[in-house]
Amino acid sequence: MRNRAIYTVLFGRYEQLNELPPIARGVAPSYCFTDDPNLTSSSWTVIHVEPRFPMDIIRSQRLIKILGHPLLDQFDETLYLDNSVTLEANPTEILDTWLRDSEIAIPSHSFHATLNDEFDAVIEQQLDSPTRVSEQRDHYTASHPSILTSAPNWTAIIARKASPRVNEFQQIWAAHVLRYSRRDQLSVGVALSLSRVAVNCVRIDNLESDLHRWPAGNQRRVERRTEYWPEPGDMGTLLASANDEIAHLRSELFAVWGSPSWKLTRPLRGIAKLFTRPPTRD
Repeated sequence: MRNRAIYTVLFGRYEQLNELPPIARGVAPSYCFTDDPNLTSSSWTVIHVEPRFPMDIIRSQRLIKILGHPLLDQFDETLYLDNSVTLEANPTEILDTWLRDSEIAIPSHSFHATLNDEFDAVIEQQLDSPTRVSEQRDHYTASHPSILTSAPNWTAIIARKASPRVNEFQQIWAAHVLRYSRRDQLSVGVALSLSRVAVNCVRIDNLESDLHRWPAGNQRRVERRTEYWPEPGDMGTLLASANDEIAHLRSELFAVWGSPSWKLTRPLRGIAKLFTRPPTRD
């Protein structure tokens, strides 16, 4: 009998924990890995972990999502669920079906036709550093051009078997998330291709199917998920913006100094200085 587990990762306290529905409870060990020491759950076993990067909560979350946790090493198969996904089916049945002839199963993206479309969406919605995302696309254009025109994956649900090729896939994927954009859907296709893992790209509507519903109503604070630290390549843009602001303020100041009212009040300012000078020592 295969040893299985379900897990999710909730970092940053930006949304409420999505409890497992009755159909998914008790069928397999279920773990929620979190940086919140006060989090409790009626359906998940809550495991507190320290973020790998305290100043980069999102990449810290991604690393556990992608690489797993030492606690999961004992299991033959795992099912990862994004906290915004609600299951509508028994998770063991999903693992049975999805992993029947493959080592890993990830749904296809149902509303972006190509990975290029996904890159465009990330930049347009400012979900990560535009400089970093553009650099990633440029590098993929040079090294993996066919990936950009292929169908992207939706990484909110991931079924995996424990195997050397799955481990290689996870290591490659994690490296790309650390080097490039933290938006892991941009790099998962390259990792699948390089690792040559046997993958099942499941065709389901990402919003709703007979297996799941997305997104769950967990009061997500979207603004917390779109924050990012400026990348080194963005500093030129920030500096140009600051210089524009300085030039604007300088222009306004010169306009005040050259105004008739400023010239007319010059004697009054001179008198005011006499009364505001510090006393001289004898």
